[in-house]
Amino acid sequence: MRRAALLTFLLAAVVMTGAALYGVQALSSPAGPAGATRVIDVPAGRPFAAVARDLEAAGVVRDARLLAWYARLTGATGRLKAGEYEFPSDATARQVLDRLVRGEVRQHQVTIPEGRTVREIASLLAAERLTDPEAFVARAEDAAFARSLGIPADRLEGYLFPDTYRFVRGLAPDQILRAMVAQYRANVPAEILAEAEAQGFSEHDLVTLASIVEK
Repeated sequence: MRRAALLTFLLAAVVMTGAALYGVQALSSPAGPAGATRVIDVPAGRPFAAVARDLEAAGVVRDARLLAWYARLTGATGRLKAGEYEFPSDATARQVLDRLVRGEVRQHQVTIPEGRTVREIASLLAAERLTDPEAFVARAEDAAFARSLGIPADRLEGYLFPDTYRFVRGLAPDQILRAMVAQYRANVPAEILAEAEAQGFSEHDLVTLASIVEK
């Protein structure tokens, strides 16, 4: 009887050890070879088990159930950040989970050249699927919104600084516009505005003059 119990215990220990080794290997080994990337969208509110299945189906991780188990074990299940992610094919399951928890969402670069109108800027952003162009233009022409940003005009035309930006998908027009206006503020020295005012020009006069010169 004791021998049978001992054998049962040893067999269970071997099985558990094998399962643990498989888990460690699966979590630490990449799902594929290096050289490619895979883009996955994680919608807000999607259950982690479903996200894990999406990752397995896309070839990002080897075993969705193991990833879900590891996420529960580490308390990461409820800490995922929604968004669009890009994973290298040689990322391990641990690295994938870590990136999801930190919210390292994919960023898209867009360059706004000088002299572009609000509508032209909206088109450039829409080409990268970063905003709805009509909603963007409507918000940029909202007088109350412009005033809330400290802009001395009824619209943001001329106050969206030309630069190279990196935005994530899913931002509201307000967020993108705020970033571009903040860049304008950061690049227009207060000394220039003060000098213009001393010469009888308002900030809006200065922006209008700059737009005419660019054209």
